[in-house]
Amino acid sequence: MSESKNIEMPYRGATEYKEIEKFSGYSFTHSIVYEFARRNKNVENILNLLNSLHFLYENDIKNELEYCKKNGFNTQRAKEKTEEFKKLICTGILYFKQDKY
Repeated sequence: MSESKNIEMPYRGATEYKEIEKFSGYSFTHSIVYEFARRNKNVENILNLLNSLHFLYENDIKNELEYCKKNGFNTQRAKEKTEEFKKLICTGILYFKQDKY
């Protein structure tokens, strides 16, 4: 049985709403869209996937690209790392597609 969460509903005078009212029409639309999107589980999962891919790039792929620029892209290490990264990325995407959040 799942636990129910105590969710405090925002009120009209809340700071979040007062700040939104200060936006111009164009910014207001984007702000509202953002507020709705960040409450959507699918959007949250997509952002988590993108953040994970960015982390992988910054911490692994970028370094390997630098290595390949110096040593050539046709080395055995480059081929192995390319396959490793493909598998990691595909695993992440498949995980997302299967709704296993």
